Amino acid sequence: MPPILLTPALVLASIVLPGFADALEARSPTPLTFEEGHGSVITIGDWIPQSGDRLLINVEGNVGTIVHTSGDRLTFPVISGQRRTLHYLGRRYFGATPQKEWVVKALDIQGDRVTYGRSGRFLRLYDQGTRTHYGIHGHRDEEVMFGRPDRFQSMGCVIVREEVMDLLIKAFAVNEGEIAVVTHGGNVQPRHDHTVVVGGGGQEVD
Repeated sequence: MPPILLTPALVLASIVLPGFADALEARSPTPLTFEEGHGSVITIGDWIPQSGDRLLINVEGNVGTIVHTSGDRLTFPVISGQRRTLHYLGRRYFGATPQKEWVVKALDIQGDRVTYGRSGRFLRLYDQGTRTHYGIHGHRDEEVMFGRPDRFQSMGCVIVREEVMDLLIKAFAVNEGEIAVVTHGGNVQPRHDHTVVVGGGGQEVD
C-alpha cells in the first residue's frame, strides 16, 4: 500500500517542526515521540481539551496520544483490532485496525452496553467523508481487557477507558463535532515541507 500523504490542513502540521525527533521505525511498539522541549506531557487529571486537538493512535504499540497545537500531549493505552480473520455483523474481514487518516464526525449512542461500555458512546470515524463501521468507544469489561498482555482484542475499533472517552467527548464538542485522527504503525515521518507521511496500512472491512 503506498504511503498516505497528510496535508497540514488536515492533521499534525501544527505539531511537526524542524528538529522533530527521528522518525520511528515501522512497526515500532513505542508511542510517537516529540522533540525535547516542544510541548509537555500532561497527566489525565490536568488535561483540558482545546480547539485544534489531534488524536494519534499507534495500532502497533496500542498507545493513543492526543495533542494540543502547542505540542502538549496526553498519552494513554488503547485496544485495537484482532490480527486474524473475523466474522462479525454479517461481514468477513481481517480484524486489525486500518492505518490511515480519519475524522471523527459523529457521536452515536449504542444500545449494547457491553461492547460499547456503560454509556454506549461511540465516536464514529469517517474516511474521506464516508461513514465507516470503525470508531472509538469504551467497553464494559475494560479492566479485564486492559489487564491482558495482548491488547489486540477488538473487532477493529479502538477501545479506550471511560475516563479517556470522557475527554474525547469533550474534545469533540470543543472542536465543533470534528476531530482529526491518524491510526499508524509507529512510522509517522516528518517531511521538510511540514507535511507527514504515514506508511503501511490495515485491510478494510469487505
